[in-house]
Amino acid sequence: MTTPTRTPLFLISFFLFQYALAQVGSGILEYNIDLEVNKGSLVETKSYLIKIGDREANWLGDISIHHQATDKFKLIEAVLLDQSFNVVRKVKAKDVYTKNMNLTSTFFDDHLEDKFSLKHNQFPYYIKYSYRVIKRDFLFLAYWIPQYYSNVSTISSSLSLTRPLDYEIHLDSIGEFTYSSTEAEGLITEKWSIKHPKKIGKEDFSPPATESLQQISIVPSDINYGVKGSQASWEDFGEWVANLNSELDVLPEEEITILRKKFGHLENQDTLIKELYHYLQDNTRYINVSLDIGGMKPYPAEYVLINKYGDCKALTIYMKALLNAFHIPSFYTLVESGLNPKAIRENFPSQQFDHVILCVPTKSDTIWLENTASYLPYNYLGSFTQNRKTLLINKGGSQLVRTPALTHTDVHQTNNYHLTFDEDRLTGTLHSKLRGEDYEKIAYVETNLSSQEKRKYYNKYFNNQGFELIDLTIHQNNRSLPEVELNAQIDLPKHLRQVGPLRIISLPASPMPASEVFKNRTRPVRLMMPIDAHDKVIIDSSQNWTWKLPKDFSLISEFGTYQITYELVNNSPVINRHISLRSGDIPIENTGELYTFLLEIETYESSAPIIPTH
Repeated sequence: MTTPTRTPLFLISFFLFQYALAQVGSGILEYNIDLEVNKGSLVETKSYLIKIGDREANWLGDISIHHQATDKFKLIEAVLLDQSFNVVRKVKAKDVYTKNMNLTSTFFDDHLEDKFSLKHNQFPYYIKYSYRVIKRDFLFLAYWIPQYYSNVSTISSSLSLTRPLDYEIHLDSIGEFTYSSTEAEGLITEKWSIKHPKKIGKEDFSPPATESLQQISIVPSDINYGVKGSQASWEDFGEWVANLNSELDVLPEEEITILRKKFGHLENQDTLIKELYHYLQDNTRYINVSLDIGGMKPYPAEYVLINKYGDCKALTIYMKALLNAFHIPSFYTLVESGLNPKAIRENFPSQQFDHVILCVPTKSDTIWLENTASYLPYNYLGSFTQNRKTLLINKGGSQLVRTPALTHTDVHQTNNYHLTFDEDRLTGTLHSKLRGEDYEKIAYVETNLSSQEKRKYYNKYFNNQGFELIDLTIHQNNRSLPEVELNAQIDLPKHLRQVGPLRIISLPASPMPASEVFKNRTRPVRLMMPIDAHDKVIIDSSQNWTWKLPKDFSLISEFGTYQITYELVNNSPVINRHISLRSGDIPIENTGELYTFLLEIETYESSAPIIPTH
């Protein structure tokens, strides 16, 4: 009797692996992180297997590895494999280019980038590489998002952590993972793995993808970084920051004497705070130093006094020291900056911030100071830090607090157009009062760009609205008022067209977002700031035209309002338009209603021409 032949298990696994590879065009086949806490150090080993299936995916062969200069870094292996997994080329030490990741404006940053390239002219091919980093100073053990690239599939990813049984951690996760753990010789090894983690497509006006992507974050309960501390609660984490900053917000006695002679006559506290803030703005400049899980400790106030520059941490400490000279209490405050910041995970006390501002409570108000922007007014945070949770550092009482939100009044804009229609041409003047994000951009441009750069910026700014810029003046009458006035002479060729014998005039576009981006959403909507604008358009002509005007239109919904009226004054069309859109988060199930609201506005505007006739 013939005995059946059995295929060895390892061959079955090999053929299954080869079959799986064949199903992937290009992507990250394996992305694994192995962590070990060993004698106070964190040993991090990362390994990758990448498939490049065609020429368009060749960019995956440009490898970049980030680490800090204080870390011990070792490239374990980096090889290029052909489609049969034969080694074609190995990366040697001379093939690796290391550079400091300093930005142009950065005066200190210990982040390094190691770069090398592995590319082949026969497809598919594979890249396999791994490296090890040993860290002495760390606040995070892991921040693992298994979907490595947003636009490239990851097939398999894992995270493992080996630590002493008595080494306490805090963990936060989004999504489901396969989990296992083993214990041996006083150590515990935990492993999380996932196949085909989900990709999240980019959609405008959505929360950051990092709020929804599958991920695991792990921090040590106890901190041994600069000074000892804890991440058991926000109050504990804030206490660690307070101790790290201890005695940095002190100026030399001779400087305090100078300040008191200069500002001591100011009896009103609010006026004194404002003048000290202007003193900071006029005598220092901002140079970026990245703030992340390294670089947490600021330079002392005396450093800024001597050098006249600093990053957000140092300038905030200096501003705090200026206030200390007059016994005015203030609070160093950590914040996640940006127009669309990721929300702070409130149940996970940890370093989730990239910027620092100052909170100054007074008898009449709470003052917020942005210390890195000389062009912003006193007590104005703006789009960069408004309406988000921050960590206010107060020794013995740190807590999460929300910064003030920009209101409709804070962002309200007025645009007064006085146009002249001359049969084949539409020209005119525009007088605008800008607030909110547009104000911030123009204030930055006026303060920081050269004349040539300004002209280029403003040409683009007006071209985006369908205007050709002829002449422009900018005024900011009060440095403490978050508003800029703009006077422009413009040509509007895109707003005058001929259809048969008719001449059609269309109004300048409204600032409402396009409805299309809210159609068939797969993600919720986040509108970080409201929109509020009033436009007035007057159209004059030297000829005696008969005007055909659209009907008035009004639309009110839970999302906002749109109202427009038309009238003839001395045979000149006068149009008044008011637009508002509320800020806030909108769940997916309600985005269709937002789409309908905006589409109705667009439909009206596209069918409401102004027609002059003889």
